[in-house]
Order: sequence, then structure tokens, then C-alpha cells
Amino acid sequence: MQVDDVGKGMRAVETFPLQRSSQFTMSPYLIGSRTDGESLKDRIQVSKGSLRDGDMLLLATDAMAAWLLKRHEEGRPLWNWLYRKLGTPESFAAMVAYGRKNGLRNDDFTLVRIIHHDSPVEAKER
Repeated sequence: MQVDDVGKGMRAVETFPLQRSSQFTMSPYLIGSRTDGESLKDRIQVSKGSLRDGDMLLLATDAMAAWLLKRHEEGRPLWNWLYRKLGTPESFAAMVAYGRKNGLRNDDFTLVRIIHHDSPVEAKER
């Protein structure tokens, strides 16, 4: 997912490769952890676009992506929280606990958040 206007309006610009939470069935056509002999290259899809300063990219496993899209569709996106507060294992665990109480399917969860900056930004040590 690509979210822009971070800190302002925060809107989802692109969701890829699926656009709606309802498309996440029990076996969506994505790259899975078990291929059952199927070639991964058959499932790889590519998208191109532009990033602006402050844009946020979210790369998520299926259950997490479906839940984030569902909240977006319902007008209750978590973009602001993900941008400002997600940054530690504890904050991720808190988000998963909140999600489990609010419709997040019990599954494996991975979420990678990337915030694009036009100019170099120094990394913060933890």
C-alpha cells in the first residue's frame, strides 16, 4: 500500500496487488510461504509509480493487509498511527493485540513500513 500526504490528509494512493479486503480469500493469488511445487515466478507481479517526500509504503502479509484495507474501506484507516507510533516491537505487538479485538484474523503477521524521504535522513539508533 502507498499512503501519501502523510501528516495531512493521509490517503491510500495505491494498493497492490489486491485492491479490496474482500479479495483476500483463504488462498489469494499471492506469493505464499508454501508453494506446493508451483513456480514463484508465476505469482510475481510488478507495479510502477512515483513516491513523494513523506510517502509511506506498507508491505504486509495477507491477514494484516486485509485488515488494514478493511479499516480503510470503513473510513477508519490506521495511517496516522502507523506513521507516527509504529516503530518498536512493542508498538507492533500492541497493534496486533488491538487488531485481534477488532477483526484481525488470527494468522501470521508481518508488516514492513517504509517512509520515503527525498533527501537523506540519518538513521536513529535504538
